[in-house]
Amino acid sequence: MWPRQALFVLFLSMTFTEAKDSPLLTRLLSELPAPLNRVANKEEFEVQVLYVQIEKTEAGPKFIEHGWHLDSGTYFYPASTVKLPIALFALEKVAQLAGPDLNRDTAMVMPPYDLEPSSVAEDVRQIFLVSDNPAFNRLFAFVGTERCQQRFSALGLTDTRIIHALGLEHMTFADPVRFLDPGGALLHSESLSLNKRGPEQASRRLLKGEGYFDSGVLVHGPMDFSQKNDFPLKDQHRLMREVFFPGNEGLTLTPADREFVKETMGQFPRECVETKDASIREKPDTYVKNFLGWAKQPIRDSLRCYNKSGQAYGYMIDNAYIVDETHDIAFFLAATIHVNANKIYNDNVYEYDAIGEPFMSALGKAVYDYERSRK
Repeated sequence: MWPRQALFVLFLSMTFTEAKDSPLLTRLLSELPAPLNRVANKEEFEVQVLYVQIEKTEAGPKFIEHGWHLDSGTYFYPASTVKLPIALFALEKVAQLAGPDLNRDTAMVMPPYDLEPSSVAEDVRQIFLVSDNPAFNRLFAFVGTERCQQRFSALGLTDTRIIHALGLEHMTFADPVRFLDPGGALLHSESLSLNKRGPEQASRRLLKGEGYFDSGVLVHGPMDFSQKNDFPLKDQHRLMREVFFPGNEGLTLTPADREFVKETMGQFPRECVETKDASIREKPDTYVKNFLGWAKQPIRDSLRCYNKSGQAYGYMIDNAYIVDETHDIAFFLAATIHVNANKIYNDNVYEYDAIGEPFMSALGKAVYDYERSRK
């Protein structure tokens, strides 16, 4: 299958017209189990879907895109999906620094230096296996906002911006990141560049909802998301596609790092013996894999979901490449849904369990079953 074997790929342009309401997705969404079959048509849920079929041809794979309400101008909070590009950019950067003893597995310490060392590889595992915020924040500090936006520009992801850490109000450092050899000797250090914020989206205010909690106090009026991260669904998919079907001027991952990302992204928690945190292996197979919520556990090894999901402020997002080697199936699926019935943010009252997770699971099952029917 494509994720695990080298294959000649004629890379097709990732520039595509945002096609709304494809007939195929319209039908699949309408055939979801009730009442989920009515969710996509309700404005309050802000559903967007991108399903990409992959046809094998002699020249290489051909991508056929189906969109539902796909619109980069309609904002949704991307939550932890921003961890995908930061993990990739961190691997790119550490590879450029690499020497005989400096690589993705080298011990890395951030200020304050009394914390346990991590590494780029360990933080990448934490990001994909359990969506760990501290791991993301370390790699975000290592990459820096300026380099981050430069990479987005080079990749043509001009609607994307990542300008803040996750789970923290502010994150600035006066001291450098340090890479240490096994004996604790310094191999490399460099200043961190999060003090410079990325480009602000000052041209528009992104007002959402009817109220929000700020430091425990309810503020009446919409919340402004214009200073929040922005990662449209089409850009999420384009970056995921670049991992598995690289273009001529895309990610600069080494072949070893690309395979590492694929393996880590597709692992079930029980399979990851490399991580220091043994509790990760106790998580269910479907943990942070919303599109596989329907699958019987333990999930057979031939069914893989290479993805990055996220949820915050009532938004649930998943961006995935799903492969079933047994049935020779491979497709991309990305979706977002907003479940915040009371329209209040930061109150932790969201319908993730009641609506969000069942919808994502049903959508994943519907597209998977359709792919099975095409064979």
